Amino acid sequence: MERVGEEEFFEINNLTVIANESYEQFARSLQQEYLETIKDRPLTFTVENIKGLKLKDREIDELLANKIVISFAMNGYIDENFQLTEKVIEDIEKGELQLPEELKEYQEEIVNIVAKINASTIFKNVISDEKAVNIKLDKLEPNENFKRFQKFWEKIKFKTAYKISFDSEELIQKVVARIDKELSIKRIRIDVVELEQRERLRP
Repeated sequence: MERVGEEEFFEINNLTVIANESYEQFARSLQQEYLETIKDRPLTFTVENIKGLKLKDREIDELLANKIVISFAMNGYIDENFQLTEKVIEDIEKGELQLPEELKEYQEEIVNIVAKINASTIFKNVISDEKAVNIKLDKLEPNENFKRFQKFWEKIKFKTAYKISFDSEELIQKVVARIDKELSIKRIRIDVVELEQRERLRP
């Protein structure tokens, strides 16, 4: 099998969407709905925005939040406006996120916090920067819109993990109680039908 390089990938996987008015309205409505969903999510990596979030066995208090933010600033992971930089994304992708010794055990949780803030920021910026463009089909170039997508993908492609913690015994008890309360088995019904032949069949 021949290996396809990055440039060839974007040449082969060329998707052109020509939307009619009804689809455009649907897309804008969907975008607005998503913006409403993320409007309360933090878009900057500040003490106030990460304070109160959960780590493995503790909550981020003001002191710990300050340590994390200062660490990010010293490593070039946030700019003067507390926006996440390309460097933090690159270091996460390479598995080289720089954290103080006392924070290394919380690396996975901190990466998840970065991912959520980064994804919300990118989506909001993409929607805000959206412009209507009239395209003449005879002048359409296959790769003209992919640079923006590539840049967007590079920022969100790293893996995000979520963990759920629950008490097994409590779960079993609740499941059994729910089954006892709501499960119903229909009574089996058998219909017996007798038939009688009235006339003798001709030979």
